[in-house]
Amino acid sequence: MTVPAPQAAALLGVEHALHDRIAGVIIAPCLTLMAAFPKGSPRPFPSRSCNDQPLAWIAQDNSKPGRAGALTTWVAQASGAWSEQHLEDTPDVIAARMLPMLAEVIGVAPQLALYAAAHRWRYARTTAPLGEPFLSSDDGTLHVGGDWCLGARVEAAWSSGTATADAIIERTGSI
Repeated sequence: MTVPAPQAAALLGVEHALHDRIAGVIIAPCLTLMAAFPKGSPRPFPSRSCNDQPLAWIAQDNSKPGRAGALTTWVAQASGAWSEQHLEDTPDVIAARMLPMLAEVIGVAPQLALYAAAHRWRYARTTAPLGEPFLSSDDGTLHVGGDWCLGARVEAAWSSGTATADAIIERTGSI
């Protein structure tokens, strides 16, 4: 099973032997804004990180290779604290709150936005990982893993998946 830890714990239920270990994993949310402004709008930087600000990460999406177009596009991710505070807001409310913050940082009037939409990543950044690549039931018929086992990046998901596969191959003797 490779769903986020809180969902895995809920699916297994409190009586399952693996529940408490999985329930100890902490995953922070991340609210994301996608916004587009007219071509030629200010582009003060390709990306920046500012973990102590409500907008913790901002990137000019159209600065990536193959993404030049008729618009100046941005992706902004809110900090864990700001995301937690606004997690249950609707996507429209989230976008309405994040757009002025982005506009201020990049130096453009928010009303010039041609597009703004928000997305809620309820389980985005592992802040307290499990500390081992995966868990298995005592009988070896259930394996639970994911990035949350080892960290918060795609490399952690890969490592968890390959370690789980190796364990299954070792146990069964086949691929």
